[in-house]
Amino acid sequence: MRYRQTEFTLELQEKIQDMETKLTAYAKQIQGQYQADFEKKGLYFEAELKKSAGHPFNPGYESVILLGAGLREAEEFELHIIPIWKCERIFMGMPVVRQIPGSQVYGELAEEQIGHIKEEIDGHVEDLQEWLYTL
Repeated sequence: MRYRQTEFTLELQEKIQDMETKLTAYAKQIQGQYQADFEKKGLYFEAELKKSAGHPFNPGYESVILLGAGLREAEEFELHIIPIWKCERIFMGMPVVRQIPGSQVYGELAEEQIGHIKEEIDGHVEDLQEWLYTL
C-alpha cells in the first residue's frame, strides 16, 4: 500500500516496526530450521530481514526479506527478495536522491498480512529445497 508523506503517522511507524520484528524472528526460525540441510550439500542458506539504517520515514530506507542459497564462492545461487517497506523521494515519477522542488516522499508497505508473507517465505523455501535436490 502506498502512503504519502502526509500519511506518515506514529501508528504507521509502529505497524512497520511490528512487521519487521515479527518477520525477523520468523526468518531466524527458518534459518535455523533449514541451514543444516543446505550445509550437508556444501551450500550456504540465508534467511534474514535486511533494513537500511535510519528512520523508516527517511527517503532511502528500505526493509526486505532475503532468502538465498548457493554454492560458496560460485556464481550459481538462488535469491528471493520480499519487500516489506520502502521510503523514497519521487520527482515526476522517478526516484531521486536529493530534494528537488516539487518532489514528494512516498512509502510503500507490503499489502499482505504477516501470515501471507510467512506463506510466501515458506513457498520460496520450498523452491530453494527443490533447487537443492537438483544439484
